[in-house]
Amino acid sequence: MSGDNQPPSVNKHDRAIATGAFVNVLGTLGKALIPVFFIVATRLYGPALVGVYFLAFRIIEVAVSLTVSGFNTGTLMYVSRHVDDSQKSDLVYRTLANGFVFSLVISGILILISRLGGLQLLPASYNQDHLLDSVQLLAGSLPLVVIPLMIIAATRARMMMKWDAIIQGFLRPALLIGFSTTFYFLGFGLDGLLWAYILAQAVMTLVSLVVFGRYFSYRRLFDHLRRFSPFVDMLKFAIPQNLNMTFNTFITNLDVLMLGLFSFAPEKILFYGMGAEIIRNIRQVKLAFSGSFTPVIARFHERKDRAGLSESYSTVTRWIITIGLPLALIVALLRQDLLLLFDSTFEGDTTFMLLLLVAPLLSCGTGLAGNIVVMTGHSTWNLFNSLFVGGANCVLNLILIPRYGMLGAAGATAIASAGISLLQMIEAQYLEGAHLIPRRIYKPYLAILPAVTAVVGLGLVVDFGGALSIRLGGALLGVVVFAGVLILLGVSSQDKAALKFWSDRKGQG
Repeated sequence: MSGDNQPPSVNKHDRAIATGAFVNVLGTLGKALIPVFFIVATRLYGPALVGVYFLAFRIIEVAVSLTVSGFNTGTLMYVSRHVDDSQKSDLVYRTLANGFVFSLVISGILILISRLGGLQLLPASYNQDHLLDSVQLLAGSLPLVVIPLMIIAATRARMMMKWDAIIQGFLRPALLIGFSTTFYFLGFGLDGLLWAYILAQAVMTLVSLVVFGRYFSYRRLFDHLRRFSPFVDMLKFAIPQNLNMTFNTFITNLDVLMLGLFSFAPEKILFYGMGAEIIRNIRQVKLAFSGSFTPVIARFHERKDRAGLSESYSTVTRWIITIGLPLALIVALLRQDLLLLFDSTFEGDTTFMLLLLVAPLLSCGTGLAGNIVVMTGHSTWNLFNSLFVGGANCVLNLILIPRYGMLGAAGATAIASAGISLLQMIEAQYLEGAHLIPRRIYKPYLAILPAVTAVVGLGLVVDFGGALSIRLGGALLGVVVFAGVLILLGVSSQDKAALKFWSDRKGQG
């Protein structure tokens, strides 16, 4: 099936994905303010305090996944399948009620555990000052994290991507920057950062509750809450997915957590963590598209259209890597300059960032396979992936960090990312018959080769360790060569349609 002769259903979904991706890209630009928050916080509070906050923040991220991630995804999947069928509206509200109840109950249990001494294990392994108190305080905000995430999942199921972009993309980092700056000038220390997080989540909760009322009925939701009954099919999916996403989040944050375990100073943890944060932002390219692709997967699955799913999977992957590959090249060249934005002392060896690039590049190239596995109801397979790769990653960190430090942590992350990407691709093919079509995706990979060659060649002539203008020139050269080769290879009709759509949207804006 050629790119110029798509069936109507595929074209329709491509347009829906492009629409959602356009909005999600705006949200991604907002999420880029999270590193800006850390830049502002580090400049104001110093790397020692922000390092403790960052470690506590990463621990809470794992708790958030254990609380809501599976029910969030379950809500997205089941509401996506039935929200357009008025005869199944009761099933929609039953799904929403189950998502809210179970995630809030789990958050309450975790808060209770933190208050009854469950966190006392942390000081035995982590010796950073005030870490225990910081984690305990942030744990109290878990319900304020759950509610916005559940509501955003519900609106995404209606193919309304803008609220994820507005609330998580722009509002969250803006609130964090505003509150933390205010508390600093009021004379707060570490508590200022912690309360900035809590108050930001409180405001996001209030806004999301208003948003929910625009698309759903509170009366019907409360009716299902009043006569609550477990939705067994959703629970069979959500519970393993909750565990899967928790292990995924654990894997993502394991390098930072393990550096804390080996008693690295908070300043060193923050140095590594901000490098990882910069690299992780490349993955936002995939997330911008996967957010709109995810509900489409559920629709393809419902129709049992495997060919259409593979076509759409390949098209969206091509769009992702077309943006992700040159972006990775830019970050690789400017990595030291980007780190110095956080603090003038961040002048150490940044080679670990090159290893960390493996994870987002694999996520951009193959990560949609994981979405396919999950959104077709196979959450237990992803749980197996996370358990297997998480265990291997933990062992690798224990072996490599004492010997190689930050480089060892990055190497363990790279190996784990390769393992989970391979497993997800195999499972998407085996379980759903979804696979990448080579003729749909080869052009960006072919175009990046001369781009990298041109940059490496320039590096042999000039010193990239010199002035910033030289590195900016190298990045510009790489992007121009990449774009030029892509044009020479020919732009497909699907890409032209997407570009036209985006230009039309820009013109309307």
